[in-house]
Formats: sequence, C-alpha cells, structure tokens
Amino acid sequence: RVKEDMDSVYDTDKQTTRRLQDDYETQQNELVELRATVADLERRLADELCKNTDLTQDLHTLEELDGKRKQLQDSETTELHATIRQLDETIENYQTKLNDKNRELQEAIEDARDFNSRITVLQNDLDFCTKDNRELTE
Repeated sequence: RVKEDMDSVYDTDKQTTRRLQDDYETQQNELVELRATVADLERRLADELCKNTDLTQDLHTLEELDGKRKQLQDSETTELHATIRQLDETIENYQTKLNDKNRELQEAIEDARDFNSRITVLQNDLDFCTKDNRELTE
C-alpha cells in the first residue's frame, strides 16, 4: 500500500513536471514569435521615423515594452526553473523513501524466511522426538 501511494505521488509529480516543461516550451515558442514580431515592428518603426520624426516617442515606448517583456520572460523562466527543480527534488525524495521502504520490506521478507526455516527445523525435531517417544513407549 505504501509503495502504491509512493508510486502514485511519484507519477503525479512526474506528470506535473512534464506539464510544466511543456508549458515552458510553449512559452519559449511564443517568445520566439514575440521576438520576431518585435523585430518586425522595430524595422517598420525605423522606416517611419525617416518619414516622420514624431514617431520617435513611439519607438521609445516600444523599447520600454520590450524591456518589460524581457523582465517578465526572465522572471517566468526563473520561476519555471525553480518549480521544476523543486519537483525534481520532491521526486528524488519520494524515490529515496520508496527505496528505503523496499529495503525494509526485503529485510522483513528475509526475516520471515529465516523464521520459517527455524520453524521447519523445530518441526523436524518435534517429529523426531515424537517418533522417539513412540518407540520408547512401545
């Protein structure tokens, strides 16, 4: 039962880690698209600035937004990595506990085998004594 519980927790954590990694990859793909869009906008803006100097303020605004986007990207990436590390540590801890429980169960099985061997020896001794007793009684 403990092993089933540990396996269940391990599987859940593993699925969560996969989901977070998938989310991370999706965000990375979206960021690549955003970068391409920003790069395209920056090129267009540079062309327009040649025609109209009033667009200079828009370029500064775009640069600020790009800086904020980079800050958000860095923050989200850091959070995702931290979460993945925590999940990896949790999985590792559960795996260690599971291994410890398996070792305990193996020791209990060995103890039970030893006990059964002793019972068999005692049963054989009892059978021998019973046989001896019958022979002496007869």
